[in-house]
Amino acid sequence: MHRARITLALAAVLALSSVRLLGSVGQPLETRPGRAAPQASATAAFSNAAGPSSSTKPVASGDPAPLSEAESIGRELTHTDRVIAVLRPKIYRSGNTQAQTRLTEAVGREKEARDAFGRNLYARATRLTREARSIAREAAVMVGPPEEDPVYVARALDNAQDALALARDVFDQGVSADVWRRYHALSGELEGARRQLEGGEARTAYRHALSIRDGILDLLQDSQNLPMPAETAERALKQAQAAYDRAGQELGAKPKQAALKWRREAEGQLAKARTAYARRDYRDSVIHAKLVERNLDEAITAQRSAEQRSNGQPKSARRAV
Repeated sequence: MHRARITLALAAVLALSSVRLLGSVGQPLETRPGRAAPQASATAAFSNAAGPSSSTKPVASGDPAPLSEAESIGRELTHTDRVIAVLRPKIYRSGNTQAQTRLTEAVGREKEARDAFGRNLYARATRLTREARSIAREAAVMVGPPEEDPVYVARALDNAQDALALARDVFDQGVSADVWRRYHALSGELEGARRQLEGGEARTAYRHALSIRDGILDLLQDSQNLPMPAETAERALKQAQAAYDRAGQELGAKPKQAALKWRREAEGQLAKARTAYARRDYRDSVIHAKLVERNLDEAITAQRSAEQRSNGQPKSARRAV
């Protein structure tokens, strides 16, 4: 009887072992009523034993996929197209032929960029479209306030330098120590203004350029006892004519009414300068020639200010002259 019980116990142990063996090799095993245990593969078993794979990195579902090179350059080209489209009406309404020429150059450069893009020359396309964008923005600056245009400010400083050179021709014939002191002060102011322009302070540099120009006119009027060389007057006339021609390109064929008033004033001063030169009144000729440049500066400022107002922009602060 005792031996029979031992036999039954051994049979039960063997049956339980068989059930466990079936579950371990992937056979379905009921762990709960109506629910089968998941199958385990040999690969999964190895992976679990070895730990998580070091070659698999989790990808955050919210991160955008990186752009391809072609997509990135395509966006650059689209950005340039938009910049040109926005600036084109403003530049063509201004009548500034120099700015219009620069914008045309920008459009041509952008066309080259798109051609390069179409031939998969991505580095060339990127360089050209960025150049086109830069040129278009330069053109826009040319129709903005003069004191914010580095090219215009540099020209104003060059005009001030020319005025200093003309004045020196006169003062070298003998002037008082006070006149020389004022002259050298203006010369130092010019050097400082050039440094300001190089440092990005175009507005301040422009203000000094106007101050130097007016200071030279005052010095010439205060030195009427000195003769004016004919060569100096001739040079002043040529500078005034060149300034008038440049202003004509900027103002265009149909200047704004306020600009037209100042341009006519400049024309009158230029005529007076020529008349004075013809009768050998060289001092008067030089003074009228310098007034031509002043009036043209006012004409350009009036033109650009009118363009700003037509675009709904506030009028730029301007020093009264």
